[in-house]
Amino acid sequence: YTVEWKDGKWTCNCPDYSERKKPCKHIYAVNFLLDLPMIVLSNSEAFTRICPKCGSANTGPKGFRYNKSGAVRIWRCKDCKKRFKDPLISEPAGAKNGAHGYSVRPLLQRVKPKKHKRSSLAGLRYREVAVNPPQVDNSDDEEA
Repeated sequence: YTVEWKDGKWTCNCPDYSERKKPCKHIYAVNFLLDLPMIVLSNSEAFTRICPKCGSANTGPKGFRYNKSGAVRIWRCKDCKKRFKDPLISEPAGAKNGAHGYSVRPLLQRVKPKKHKRSSLAGLRYREVAVNPPQVDNSDDEEA
């Protein structure tokens, strides 16, 4: 459906708006999307940096720390003097540890798949035996 601004109000060509002449869900969606930047800015608590040690929001920028991946903003708590990196843009724990600063191609050259000495059929046979062990016929033991 099409939502348009005509004569100082929103209009929609959906059946709901055509019958009722009241704002439909499409008009509400457009209003929400247009107001979204103001909603985000007014909810500034979501963007405050809180000290991980004391929980205070009284923090300020301290400078930068330079890593192989680039500069990382450092923040300082004005209450307990703890320094910490920006929690809003930090990576998940261990996300970069395995890479050691390498790009994708050198990583692929370092991590080569191991070559197996056994054929795939031997491995398949082993799995079949492990999953379905052969039945042992004990009928000869009973006759003796």
